Amino acid sequence: GVRLVSVLAATVTAILLVRIGRQMNAPLVGFTAGLVFIASPMASRYAQEARPYALVTCMATASTLALLQACQTPWRRRRWVVYALMLSATALFNVLGLNIVFVHAIHVLTSAKGQIRRVWAITLTGTLLVLMPFVIGTVTQRGQVSWLTVPPWTELRRFFFTEYQPWKLVVFILLAAVLLRPMGTHREALSLGFAWAVVPPTVLWLVSQVHPLFAMRYVVIS
Repeated sequence: GVRLVSVLAATVTAILLVRIGRQMNAPLVGFTAGLVFIASPMASRYAQEARPYALVTCMATASTLALLQACQTPWRRRRWVVYALMLSATALFNVLGLNIVFVHAIHVLTSAKGQIRRVWAITLTGTLLVLMPFVIGTVTQRGQVSWLTVPPWTELRRFFFTEYQPWKLVVFILLAAVLLRPMGTHREALSLGFAWAVVPPTVLWLVSQVHPLFAMRYVVIS
């Protein structure tokens, strides 16, 4: 029964990725993202386990869609509330899921206008303040991951090769997505996807050089 929750979460994640593509007027990119997600052995693995990582991935994806919708209609406060709730849910399932915030920051700073940036910053600050007691509480329990050591560069490389296996299929799908339609029509969506794939694991790896926290399952959200 608990495993079924993970299966459903992974299924919803794939659907949300397709929806994100449509939200960004790049349905082909969204469809491609769904295929890449399904092809990922890491995603398939945690879709079968009675652990929260598929749920974290689903919530991180939902928060990204909520952000895109809020940025499109920034005057609708309800959408910013939904974004805050999705982000909070991501943190509650696993606080390291908040790495998705770095992806959101890159997207907002590179594609949104000044007013939208301010509203996003206010929403994010309020959300993090509400989550602060929970975050502090998790920091005090760092002993639960005391077995983790400072990860070498090869550990980050291993994550990318594992997450995006079979890598030849991934490259083929991405090339097809670019060649089948002019790059300029979906550059923003591809940029979001690239940041999403690279930034969270890289940030966690860098942080782990000081405070070891890096484990591949903690960045399966990518």
